[in-house]
Amino acid sequence: MADKEHNLLEKNLRMFDVVSLQEWRRAEDIRQFNRAYNNLVKQEKKMIALRDECERQIKELEETQRRKGELRKIEKELHELPDNKEKEDDVEKNKQNPNVGKPNSEAIVKL
Repeated sequence: MADKEHNLLEKNLRMFDVVSLQEWRRAEDIRQFNRAYNNLVKQEKKMIALRDECERQIKELEETQRRKGELRKIEKELHELPDNKEKEDDVEKNKQNPNVGKPNSEAIVKL
């Protein structure tokens, strides 16, 4: 077993000797590129998540604005309705004065 391990180590050393400095640099450049690429992929995922969040917030804002518009429309319709306050006041006065609506005896006598 030791001979196999020793032979494997010698083989690896020879292979390392064969690899030129230029090839090692090329491999290092590839590793750096892969790191940079992976960082870009992470940033892209973050940007996509931010975009999705912004789109969700825009939809919420549009829905809120739509609801506000509906509320304004309802408020406008309510303001355009006839004012029932005057009628309520007349009813209250009639309750307080039981002679309202009855013929005025003095007016009849004078005629």
